[in-house]
Amino acid sequence: MYPFRVSAIAVLVLFALVGCNPGYVNHVNRGHAYMQSGNNDMALAEFNAAIAANPQYALAYNNRAAAYLNQNEYDLALADCNRAIELAPKLNLAYLNRGRAYVGKQKYDLAIADLNRAMELGFMQALVYMTRGMAYLGKEQYGQAIRDFGRAIELAPSAYDVRCLRGFAYCVRKQQDSAIADLSRTIEFAPHLAVAYCFRARAYSGKGETELALADCNKALEINPEFALAYVYRGGILHTKGDYGSALKDYGRAIELAPEEVAGHAARASLYYDQGFAAAALRDCNFALGILAKEEAHLNQSPRCGLLGLKALIEGDHEAALRHSRKAVELNPRSSSAYEMRGLAYYGMGQTSLAVSDWHMAQSLRAGSPSHPEARRLLGMAEPVTRVPTRAAPQWPSWGADSLLSGLPTSEQNPEAVAVVIGVENYQEAPKVEYAVEDAEAVKRYLMTAFGYRDENIIFLENPGKADLEEVFGSVASPQGKLYNWVKPGKSDVFVYYAGHGAPSLQDKKGYLVPVDASPDYVHVSGYPLELLYANLAKVPARSMTVVIDACFSGAVANAQGGAEMLIGAASPFVVPAVAEEAPADMTVLTAGTGSQVASWYPEKGHSLFTYWFLKGLKGEADSDKDGVVRLGELGGYLSENVTYTARRLYGREQTPEVKGKPSAEMLRLK
Repeated sequence: MYPFRVSAIAVLVLFALVGCNPGYVNHVNRGHAYMQSGNNDMALAEFNAAIAANPQYALAYNNRAAAYLNQNEYDLALADCNRAIELAPKLNLAYLNRGRAYVGKQKYDLAIADLNRAMELGFMQALVYMTRGMAYLGKEQYGQAIRDFGRAIELAPSAYDVRCLRGFAYCVRKQQDSAIADLSRTIEFAPHLAVAYCFRARAYSGKGETELALADCNKALEINPEFALAYVYRGGILHTKGDYGSALKDYGRAIELAPEEVAGHAARASLYYDQGFAAAALRDCNFALGILAKEEAHLNQSPRCGLLGLKALIEGDHEAALRHSRKAVELNPRSSSAYEMRGLAYYGMGQTSLAVSDWHMAQSLRAGSPSHPEARRLLGMAEPVTRVPTRAAPQWPSWGADSLLSGLPTSEQNPEAVAVVIGVENYQEAPKVEYAVEDAEAVKRYLMTAFGYRDENIIFLENPGKADLEEVFGSVASPQGKLYNWVKPGKSDVFVYYAGHGAPSLQDKKGYLVPVDASPDYVHVSGYPLELLYANLAKVPARSMTVVIDACFSGAVANAQGGAEMLIGAASPFVVPAVAEEAPADMTVLTAGTGSQVASWYPEKGHSLFTYWFLKGLKGEADSDKDGVVRLGELGGYLSENVTYTARRLYGREQTPEVKGKPSAEMLRLK
């Protein structure tokens, strides 16, 4: 998994800089050569000789740590890295190798800290980004992982193992087309890499392309007949098709090959539960939980929550199942099994409508029917299901029977149109913004389906930092960012959507977008100014410009109980200038609220209040004159009526969207 090596010349230069005895250089050089040729035992012997000759030689400890890492001897590698850092506190390679060891031990926060330190000390090669990406994968922070893997690929374009990992991360995020592209490229580089076929099978399965998924699983097993994960994936595909006997056989083979891996036991427990074999299901579930109990890093992650929820379902404790499945959904909002489990908990509690809504969600995310027979029955599907539909399924969430993503109007392609879609949810120093990423994904779906935007022309930012916003929109010194460069003058329609916190500055009383790494108390330094956003967008030579901002700028935010709390410490809400009215005259702008209002959530619908009614209006409900065109004036009136009423009814407070632009302007043509 680590094809990147420090060159022998670099090692010699390092040794020369620290004034090494030539004997030490010879030992370490020979050890390095042995490592390059795959002879790790001889490499260790040479590094041991170097350390015996000079126990104060930091580089020898570091290189021996690298050799231990090749053997997955993480504790020995950690000990050597610690000694190297003790002797040479600024040795960046030691921090890199210690980060690799921590990844191997699943201590991901410690790994990220060490890898960041290696970068601070000047190590900016592909390996450090790849390793940090693996740590983010372990933390289930897939957006950050994808970003690091992308940087590693930029530095080492032929690094097929990094593409494979990024493909897996895309797959987990349900970005199946991106996953398939990365994994297909990986297979071009390494046609005998079984894991790439395995991951691509998962991506194909997520799109509902069952036969392609099965073919890839079979190819992975042809390459490696003892590849347990391929049996788990193939079993999962057969499970959702209703071929329970074949699925059970594959799960059993996976467990036989890897008895201490969670995946096979968890999958078989789910199948046993679906088929009513409670004792067998509970046995597998408890065994899997026992494995996870040994892995400290997983104690608060979604696999454990999912298994605890399944155990509660087996035992008939539906309230506990609901509690654990809610946590599983929170930790991994794109997990079809988590939604299916929550639906089963709701169903067991007699809340059938909520159960069906969650099962619709599971169906959307899996691109096929839920695996549990009762879920299939209530969704009106035949039992057993013999095959999953092969149509391409949506890659974005769908919120049940009231889904905003079903029955969307379709549009001809607008090949020159460019969009920036932003969802900022998991802040480092501010409260979480519920549904921000889901809202952003829903808007992207609307743009592609109803507006005709091409996927490759949409810049999608999940939890971006200030540097990311400056890269896309530009800065004060350099106003021409990525968006500017993507636009064809006079031909491109531009759509910008932002969901996240907004905040006023106590220093200048102006509004700011709040990136994920910003401090609300110092937003004038770490935020992105609305004034700058509008100024730089005005310089973009677009044919049209539409900006939608689902944020408030009062200094207050909605909390989980439906109330409000202060985003800025020890401050009272105050009014910032009207957000929409500050925009240039020829720009269409819609914002969630005005003045000192708070932008609210709509938990029942799984959206923010503003974005829910905005998308519902675009879908056709705002077309008051029924002429097949949603115009800005119609949409503004629709938002004013519905957002204002719903906020007052649910929370007893005012929220009045702002709309600026020509009332006759077409927002969306429905037919």
